[in-house]
Amino acid sequence: NKILEAALMLQSKGVKYRLGAKAVPPSIPKELDCSGFVRYCYLYAGANVKDGTYYQFNSSNSIKHADLRVGDLGFMQTPDSPGTNHVGIYAGDGKWIHCNFSRNGITLEKTNIFPYARRFKGISFTNKIEEGKKMEERKPVTEKDLSYGIAAINNLAKLKIINSPERHIADLKEYPWDWKMWVVQNNIAERVEGK
Repeated sequence: NKILEAALMLQSKGVKYRLGAKAVPPSIPKELDCSGFVRYCYLYAGANVKDGTYYQFNSSNSIKHADLRVGDLGFMQTPDSPGTNHVGIYAGDGKWIHCNFSRNGITLEKTNIFPYARRFKGISFTNKIEEGKKMEERKPVTEKDLSYGIAAINNLAKLKIINSPERHIADLKEYPWDWKMWVVQNNIAERVEGK
């Protein structure tokens, strides 16, 4: 899951919390706030989502905790509640990863501070087949599309944005529907590099 991959990468880089701090891939920020952390992780995965807990709450649908998938959102309260809201990303196995003020950084933990489980509207997770939909029913990926994805991976490696391009290419060949995500990520990197 590319969303969780980004979240764990940012945690490994020691990203700290600062209210209002934002960034976009492929730059590695020193600081983020909670909604900026969520947006960064989704951008990394190729999904352009809004910033701010208010907008992220209102751009998502309520789901049951039993239906949570890795990459889903958890909110501490609703937008009309008093005080400051907080958002985190579901990491699986009952764990959440979030960028928080109290720990001054990104924490991966089992916690019950996110009673409002939600999923962004229109988001389908990579490497996931929709329930009841068989693999052969998915739109086939052409060789041309796959080559775009491979070229994007190789360019990201050349720009030193990712390591081990061979592993990513192997993953792409197994899950070729991810090719668009790599192209989007490469386009973001190209813009940042000013090319």
